[in-house]
Parts: sequence; structure tokens; C-alpha cells
Amino acid sequence: MMKKLIKRVLCFASAAIVMAGTPALSAFAKEEKTEFELMQVVYSEPSEYGYTGYEYVTPGNEDIFESEMLFCASVDSSLPSSFDARELGVITETKSQGITNNCWAFSAISALETDAIMNGLTELENTDFAEAHLSWFSGRSLTANESDLTNGDGVHKASPYYEGGNQKLATATLARHSGLANETDYPFFGTDFSKMGNYDENDRYDTSGGVVIESSQELRNEYDVKEWILEHGSVVVAFCYEDKYYHNNNTAYYYNNGTIPNHEVTIIGWDDDYPAENFNKNNRPATDGAWLCKNSWGEYWGMGGCFYLSYYDTSINSFTGYSARSAENINNNYTYNGTNWRTALVCNNAMEAANVFRAKDNEILSSVATYTATADTKLKISIYANLPENYQKPTLGTKVAEIQTTVHNTGYHTIYLDSPVELEKGSIFSVVIRYTSPSGTISVPFEKNGVNENSYASRKGESFINTNITRPNWYESSSYNMQNAYIQAITEKAKVCAHEFVASVITASTCTSYGSCADVCTLCGFSQNEASLPLADHTYGEWSEYIHNDETGRETSTRECTHCGSTSERSYVIGNSVPANDMFENIFRQIIEMFIQMIFNNFTL
Repeated sequence: MMKKLIKRVLCFASAAIVMAGTPALSAFAKEEKTEFELMQVVYSEPSEYGYTGYEYVTPGNEDIFESEMLFCASVDSSLPSSFDARELGVITETKSQGITNNCWAFSAISALETDAIMNGLTELENTDFAEAHLSWFSGRSLTANESDLTNGDGVHKASPYYEGGNQKLATATLARHSGLANETDYPFFGTDFSKMGNYDENDRYDTSGGVVIESSQELRNEYDVKEWILEHGSVVVAFCYEDKYYHNNNTAYYYNNGTIPNHEVTIIGWDDDYPAENFNKNNRPATDGAWLCKNSWGEYWGMGGCFYLSYYDTSINSFTGYSARSAENINNNYTYNGTNWRTALVCNNAMEAANVFRAKDNEILSSVATYTATADTKLKISIYANLPENYQKPTLGTKVAEIQTTVHNTGYHTIYLDSPVELEKGSIFSVVIRYTSPSGTISVPFEKNGVNENSYASRKGESFINTNITRPNWYESSSYNMQNAYIQAITEKAKVCAHEFVASVITASTCTSYGSCADVCTLCGFSQNEASLPLADHTYGEWSEYIHNDETGRETSTRECTHCGSTSERSYVIGNSVPANDMFENIFRQIIEMFIQMIFNNFTL
């Protein structure tokens, strides 16, 4: 008998081992990794004005696809036919890039200045952000500080002011919170580079302008561009400039000799009825309408530095809307990304990426940021706190927050948590983002070495990838030969409070689950010393009516626990008195009824 039992146990054990080794049968088996296709962002050489064009190389097709051109005057009656942000007093003075290749820096800075003023973060008279700071630390993005989370990422250009750039480069530097600094501390000298640059490493994260970037979005159509200008004051645009297409007297420009841009400016308004006759007579658009643009060639060019750009210019593309946020309460910006993204992982439907960080202070996680490379991307963001020191995946902590949103434009986005999360100094936390595309294909920006001039570095346990949404299958990004995910965690300073603690029940115990208690501050809600509470007694509902049992000759009543469904029973034999507890219940009920009647009688007198 014993031998048969042992043999049966061994058979079950062998079967369990076989099942565990079969991925299709075991929930714990490690699945094979999904191989990704890659989308590359290919940059051109800098133009004579500094703009560096870019295009996307998509998987399975070596052709390079250009951005879709925007066109035509407004057809939506809800939008005004003309608009000029200068009339609102939100446009800063026109500056000059001199002989530098920094049009991209001037246009981005101008757009962020306007947004900060228009949304009340700064005032016109004291808003002047530093283009020299942005340009220098974009070209010198490699940091020598080994404790910097972005250490190992970036480039080291010999002459940043000559190298050129675009809105993607500007966004990446600003998203790192390198800027926005004050112009007075980093003045721009467009014809004498010896007076700029060689800034100290301690200057890298200067945000003395009072704001940091909030978003940088690639706008997809003319309606979106105008809506953005109405809300934020301006939009950055790239186009091709050649002198012979410019009408000096009318400060009007129309180019119809190609689609490759070489310059970047900011749109600060529009006029749907701007006459086509105002452009060069030998080179006029067929229809009226133009954007009002602010250039970076000084106030003596054009009309105070501004000009009209035809809606129908064939080289127009890369419309980018910038927004800013206050830097006042920001404590830490957790990011591993030291420079712009140039690669995106492409897969079907959805994927998840995560970054794990260690809190530097007692602080409050209030927002996260990420990039999207697919329009109308759905984001599901989960925050996990208190991961163990030996974590193997980013979801091993306690989920403390979750938020879902859809971002319509590609670009850089800040998402604010509905409920900020308190972090303790030294604790490990993670930001997990699920990216889903309604189109069926999702592209998620990621760092990847060896495909362009950028250098990227990542360390063990920083970034993770999961391609199985229904049954998570997390791998470190290094196993895919990738570096870090483009995911940031932005914290605020913890509120200083002279705590007044009171022992409080956090979660009440039931008969099936343990509750918890903690010392909770009555002033700010901070809790500590959390402990478990023992299981509680059953919570019964009302007794049922008595039912006669023919077999026992007894009258029986039952009641059921509202949590677990277990029942208790009471009964008595017919002819005997009602059980004592019933008698007391009847007496108590009569007393209550008498008391209510007395109150009612007194009230009616």
C-alpha cells in the first residue's frame, strides 16, 4: 500500500515538472522574447540657417517618408479669420541669431516665452530665456557627473553654435530640465562665440527662468495649429527660405520649388484673407491666406522682425506646439535620457515599458512624462512603490496610483497624477506605461546605441519591456540590445508639517480579510507605523422569520454573514416561551417605539 502511494506521488510530481517546463501549460514559464522592428529618425546635415531636417525610416520599407504638409485657410467657423498674438502683449522682442546655426533654439525659446506669458507663469517685461544655454547644453549633452542619471547619454560637439538642430533636439534638452535659464546669465553674442559657452557643469540644470517644458507636440493639421496659437500664443514651423522668393516691401514669402525646409521660425498669428497679390508677382500662390511669423534675424529685418508666410508654401512642415509649467515646486526630475530619441520599437497593438528609480528625498510624485511616436496613443500609467532591493521586474512593489489618458499628437507629454504619491527617501519606485494604438501598430521611442551619432548608456535594473499585455513577460531592455525607456518621474517637495499623529483604522477587518491601522497625521494625512489588525467576528444580517421543522418539532430562524455567507441558527420548541434573545429584542423594540411616540406627541402639542 505504501509503495503504491509513493509511486502515485512520484507520478504526480513528474507530471508537474513536465507541465512546468511547457510554456503553453504553465503560467510561470518564461516566454520567448518578441523581436521588434525598429523605426529610425534620420537627420540631414544642418542647413545654412541651422535647421536640421529629419525624416522617418519605417520597418520593411527603406523609403523615407516626409511629414504631411498642412494647407489651406480655415474652414471652421469657430476660428477667427485672423489673429495676431502681438495684440495680446505676449510676444517677446525679436532677437538675432547672428551668424550661428541656432534658428531652432531661437524658435523654441520664443514659443516657450510666449506660452509662459500667455498662461500667467511669467510677465512680459521679465521674460527672456537663454538661447545660448539651450544651444550649448544640447551640443554638449554628455555630462561628466557620474551621479547624474543621464551619465553616458549624449554627444560632445566641438562647436555647438555651428552644429544646427531642430525641435526634437531642443525638446530633449529641455525635457531633461536643462534650461530654461535667464538670458542675463547666458547672453547671446551672434558674431562672437568666444563670449559664450564653456559653461560650468553646475550650470547644466539652471531653470532660473522660473519654468520648465511641459509638452512639445507635433501638430497634424491647420485647425490644430490655430487652436494651439489661440491657447499658447505661437507654434514653431520649419520651411525653406531663399531670398529671391521674399517680397521685401510687403514682407511676404512664398516658396514653391521643393519640400525640404532649411529654417525654423515661430508662427504668432494668421490672416485667411492676406492677399495673394502681396507676394512676388512672378511667384504667387493661387489663393489668399498666410501665417504671421516671428523670425530670428533681428528687429530690423521684415516688419520688426516679422513676416507673412503663405499657407501654400510647399516646404512648410514640422509644426510644433510648446507649453511650459512652473518650476517653483519641482524637487527632482528622474530621467535616464540625456539626449534626443532616434529609434522607436514597433509592434502590434500594445506594449509596456517601465523605468525604475530610487527616491532621493522624502518627496511627492505628482507627474510623469514620456514621448509618443504614434498618433492617438492611449497611455495607461501605473506607479509602483516600495519595490524590494532584489526586484526582477518593475511591478513587484505595491501599485499606488494609476491613470489612463489618450494623447492625440506625437511628441513629448507631461501627465499629471490624479492622486500624488508620497515617496520615502531611499525607497525604490517604478513608472510603468502601457502604450496602445487604435491603428493596430504602436511605435514607442527607446534609446539604442550604434544606429546614429548619439551615445546612450543604461545600467542593470533601470528599464524594462513587456510585450505580453494579457500575461506580463518582463525583460530588461538590455536583453533586446536597447538602452533606456523614455519615461520620466517628476516630483515636488514634500510639505513640511509638524505632524500630529492619531492612531487610526486604515482598513477595517472582516471575518475574511485582515485590516490595517496606522498613526495618521491630522494635519496633512501622512501615515506611519502601519500594522495589521486581526480578523473580525462575523457581521450578521437580520434574523429570518421562524420556520417550522416537522422533523424536530422546532421553530428555526437563521441569519447570514454579509462578508463570507456563513450562517448561524436559533430555534425553540412550540409551546415553550420565545428564546430570551427574542424576548429582549421585542422589549427593546417596544421601548424604542414608545420613545418615538413620546417625541412625536410633544412635537405636535
